[in-house]
Amino acid sequence: MPQTLETTHSETADAIAAHFRAHRWQEAAAALQAIPRRDSSAEFRLRLARNLAAFARFRPEIYPVLVEALPSSEDGFEIVHGKLRRWTIAGSEYLCRDGDPVSTTMQSLTEMKSVWKSGRPLALCGLGDGYLLAAVAGFSPALLLGREQAVYLIEPRPDLLLTILLLHDFSGPDGPIQQPRFHWCVGKNWPDQFRNIFLSDLYCSFPEHRTCQGHDFAEYNSVFSNVLDELSQLDKQLAQRVRALYENVTASQLAEVFAPNPPRPPRVLLVTSRFTTVIQYSTAQAAEAFGNLGWQTRTIIEPSNHQALRKTAMRQALADFHPDLVILIDHLRHEYDDVFPPNLPFACWIQDHLPNLCNTSAGAAVKSRDFVLTAIGTHFVNQYGYPLRQIVDLPNLARVPKRPVAWRSDGLDLVYISNWSKTTNSVIQGISAHSASSPELRIISDAAVSRMIFLYDHGHSLATQRDVREVVQRAQLDCGVRIADPALLDGFINLLWDRLNNHLYRHQSLLWIADLAQRKNLSFGLFGRGWQDHPQLHRFDQGVVTPGEDLENLVRKTKINLQLEPFACFTHPRLLSGLFAGGFFLIRDHPFNHLPQRLLDFVCENFSDDIETTRQARAAVTSQNMDALESILRQCQSMSEQADPIQMARNWQRAGLIRPGQPPVSHLTDVIFSDPASLERNTLRFLADEPLRGAVGQALRQDLESRLSYEAGLTRACQRIGNLLRTET
Repeated sequence: MPQTLETTHSETADAIAAHFRAHRWQEAAAALQAIPRRDSSAEFRLRLARNLAAFARFRPEIYPVLVEALPSSEDGFEIVHGKLRRWTIAGSEYLCRDGDPVSTTMQSLTEMKSVWKSGRPLALCGLGDGYLLAAVAGFSPALLLGREQAVYLIEPRPDLLLTILLLHDFSGPDGPIQQPRFHWCVGKNWPDQFRNIFLSDLYCSFPEHRTCQGHDFAEYNSVFSNVLDELSQLDKQLAQRVRALYENVTASQLAEVFAPNPPRPPRVLLVTSRFTTVIQYSTAQAAEAFGNLGWQTRTIIEPSNHQALRKTAMRQALADFHPDLVILIDHLRHEYDDVFPPNLPFACWIQDHLPNLCNTSAGAAVKSRDFVLTAIGTHFVNQYGYPLRQIVDLPNLARVPKRPVAWRSDGLDLVYISNWSKTTNSVIQGISAHSASSPELRIISDAAVSRMIFLYDHGHSLATQRDVREVVQRAQLDCGVRIADPALLDGFINLLWDRLNNHLYRHQSLLWIADLAQRKNLSFGLFGRGWQDHPQLHRFDQGVVTPGEDLENLVRKTKINLQLEPFACFTHPRLLSGLFAGGFFLIRDHPFNHLPQRLLDFVCENFSDDIETTRQARAAVTSQNMDALESILRQCQSMSEQADPIQMARNWQRAGLIRPGQPPVSHLTDVIFSDPASLERNTLRFLADEPLRGAVGQALRQDLESRLSYEAGLTRACQRIGNLLRTET
């Protein structure tokens, strides 16, 4: 006989009560969720069950405190209706202002707006009726590169927190119970919990703002002050310990560790940040290479998106690991105050010309055990006063992945991988917006952009920054307007070069390739973001390829990969990584693929090894070679706007990019193209001959791996650092 509806409800209520008594929160939540029309009491209990299930799973250290505080009924505090029929908690101590939880929450958010929106860590001292916590959890600020805001939640009264858990559902992946960026301190011993957060994890950032919802301001402030004092004392102790480790370390002791056969495995500490795009991966690849070379390695990086690289954490790593060398990409020692003691060798690997590096104060901060790794060291010496002795010539390198023993390149005929998918019009709009601040700049910008578009539309190209400067100079003459500020002019030329010419140069090649693919019925794929929206190239869009194994498999499977950038091909990490993965490439030719090599060959044939600059060469050249020297210098003037071309060639020689008497890349002349005709000729030649592709690709790969892999480059760099330590005075 069917049960009556009343009997069913009664049995459900009994089951729910049994689940609550046994603390079976997931079962209780499922039973309550199944009730078709829940009243407010059932909704309260459903939220509580979900929240306690989440605490049991994700906050096992807090869960017992809440269970112990569970009353026989769930009404330890009175829940009442506030304004707009919003539930809140009765009592003058916790009731929102004027019984209006919405306006009270908005006012609190306004008071902490700058800290909250900037993503700096904050603390809620007392949770009130839970609405502010719900807002902070539900409307987290959008921060760059995945950074998350750390929030510290302090509630001394677990019975109040249980009442809050009746009002708000904080469970789920986006809730403050499950999200690791929320730190909970609940109960009478909350000060110890708060203290242990920072002492057990030195990457946790102390809250910069606190919002108090209760009457325990003095206690909160006292605890915060005591914890800060303890952390400061810990930092001082670690600093003293690190200083003692390196205080008496001599250059000769370090030189032994950097020798080819060291008395023990050397130790390198690499410091990076997860809030970067490329740098963290370059650091990981460098650490892998050091390990392959027999070094012991340790990498400092934020463990999660809500943590930070605090000085104390770095000091702890130094004290525990005792490295012989510290490496950071794009940062110098002085930027970290006294974290890294002066006797500890410190290497800054410059991969980007950032403001913190490109100034004379940075150059003056480089001391005897600071080593600057770069392929254009003399640029930093001449422009910013970096000490020449501390320059270690090192270009960007690439990782050699594990390749299959054999593979077939039977995928698409032609592939280009890049996110440079913007249309020319959108790039021009960006240039125009940048130029709008100055009437003179706007006039010259319009003329220069029009001239660049005209040249590319008629089959020409601008291969170097000097070519772009000449376009701007002509635009000034044609318009009768000049940019008087040299810095403004240089910045504008850099903008045209980086954004517009880089785009035009690549897209000119892509249109050649698209035309060839259509005429010869070849398969052509564009991989990267945004190509699906390009008006001319959208039909070749293949979506985004994930870096790592997916990308490596793609370049191996592709018959011909393409390198189209307006730079020397052997300086571009994507070409190196693609070749090392096993791909075959055709390369758009560029003057920098040849000019530095020609200059180096001339210098090595006609001068001794100590000739490093153009001034020295002109002073030493014989009369019969004077014209030849000036001729090749004129050809090489486009290599850099500021750098001495002979210095640059010597930098590249020491960095392993070019070698006297040898081509910069094996078989380079076989794989380059410079116009549609040479593109078609080489494409059809290599598509028709897979063994030839394999042989040429292998020769390219072996040549560049021997010089520009992480292992090869870091070996040279460490040998140079060791030599500098041996000659330290």
